[in-house]
Order: sequence, then C-alpha cells, then structure tokens
Amino acid sequence: MLVTTKALRSVDIYEKSIQIRGNDNLLQLTSDRNFSNDYVDDMQYKLSGMYSLQLTEYVIEKASRGEMIYPQWKTNLHGVKNNNYKYHLHSCLVNAIINRMKSNVINTVEGYTRLITESQDGNQVIYHANPHFQGRMWYDWAYVHFEEHMTNGEVIERYYPAKILGFVKFDEKLRL
Repeated sequence: MLVTTKALRSVDIYEKSIQIRGNDNLLQLTSDRNFSNDYVDDMQYKLSGMYSLQLTEYVIEKASRGEMIYPQWKTNLHGVKNNNYKYHLHSCLVNAIINRMKSNVINTVEGYTRLITESQDGNQVIYHANPHFQGRMWYDWAYVHFEEHMTNGEVIERYYPAKILGFVKFDEKLRL
C-alpha cells in the first residue's frame, strides 16, 4: 500500500517528464548527473550509484546460463563489490540490456542505482534500483503509463505497477 500511495502521488509529475520515444517503446528521459538550475518540464533529475557494464561475448554467455553478472562500480572502496554476490545486477535487467544492445556498435552501458526527481515547488521523489542497499536488495515500484490499442481501434490509457530494476543510459538518454 505504501508503494502504491507513493507512486500515485508521483503519476501527475511524471506524466509531463516521461515520454515514449523510438521504436522500442522504452521510457526515456534526458538527465544530467547533478541537479542543475534549469528545469525540464518543471522537473530536475539527479542520478547516483553509477556503474558500467561491458557486454563481451563472455558476459553474454554467462547471462544466458543464468549466472550472476557484476558491473564495474564507480565507487568500490577496497574492492568490496568485486564478485560479491550481493552486488550483482538483476538478471532481468541484464537480459533487457543485452537485447537492446544487439544492434549497437557500442558495447558498454552506463547504469545507476538511484534517481532523484525534484519539482520546482521542492517536491522530491527518490527511486532506488539497488542490488544491495542498507543490507538488502532495494527495488522500488512505480506506476507506468501505457497506451493500449484495442481491436476496435480505441486507445485506452492505463497505469500499471512496475518494478524498477535500473536506470540505464544508451546514447546519452536514460531509460527506465
């Protein structure tokens, strides 16, 4: 119930800031790493918890076998996150990245574990997608907007709950 209430409060704010673009129907928003003085559609975005994942044949093969995939973490004090089962990426996120990158020449993606949004009126919402935060996995939920095309040609707009597995940049655009 708490997640539902939090997501419902944010639906109106995100309706303006999140758009469906491209042929892959992935949600995209552009973002700087830190809040800036400029608001885009009355919202600011800040990403943190950066990691990178290089998609080699070896990594793709490991993912196809269902093995844990470990990114290169930007912050990794004393190598604690190296091959530590607590810090592997969610398998569904890895598979989505692999599927998206099949047609790309670039084989390295940049990901984040936290997104903070702030509206001009100061309302702030934090979303986590972290394999290990405060001693446990923490993947927030959000309501996602879909346009469903019915067989009679009617378009129905609906919101569905979705688990956020990560925030990933392809071509300088963030995809949820």
